[in-house]
Amino acid sequence: MFAVGDLAYPDGTDEQFAKCYGPTWGRFKDRTRPAAGNHEYHSDGASGYARYFGEAAGDPKQGYYSYDLGAWHIIVLNSECDQVGGCDAGSPQVKWLQQDLAAISTTCTLAYWHKPLFSSGGKHGNDPQMKPLWDTLYKAGADVVINGMTTTTSASRRRTPTANLTKTTAFVNSWWAAVGKIPTGRLALPSPTAKRATTTLTASSS
Repeated sequence: MFAVGDLAYPDGTDEQFAKCYGPTWGRFKDRTRPAAGNHEYHSDGASGYARYFGEAAGDPKQGYYSYDLGAWHIIVLNSECDQVGGCDAGSPQVKWLQQDLAAISTTCTLAYWHKPLFSSGGKHGNDPQMKPLWDTLYKAGADVVINGMTTTTSASRRRTPTANLTKTTAFVNSWWAAVGKIPTGRLALPSPTAKRATTTLTASSS
């Protein structure tokens, strides 16, 4: 199960994971591979998150990792760029991603992280810091991206790193899903590449 950040409100503490996440989505902890969100880092170094998920969350100093699932190679990235040495083209995370993508032997590639590069969410919107990571995935022909942050659910059409529609075989199909707390804002005008956008509630709210 993909968990795309902001999993225990408001600060991702040990107590909040135990009392909020644990009784709900924690029932599926043994098959969950999480990504960290900004609220996890309200606790120093996302320490509560790291302790709760342990090895399933990768190296706690990085928060990015990958694994294979059937015919898919799954990549988990960390959109809290300031916490992991940045997300620019020369950052440790981008260099790791390039090496990881060069070594895969599976048929399909899916990546997920918390803050979306593209979003129809009215409160948070797009996060341009993630573009170098998106560019790297696009060049490698990644198939699907899943994001969180915005408390809406929406799927987009195939798009390039500049948000243009594409019908080529090298593309990323993006989906951003609701996580964290109950939605507090409205959608902005839908992205021109969005297929659908709806507000939704989530079970991980505290």
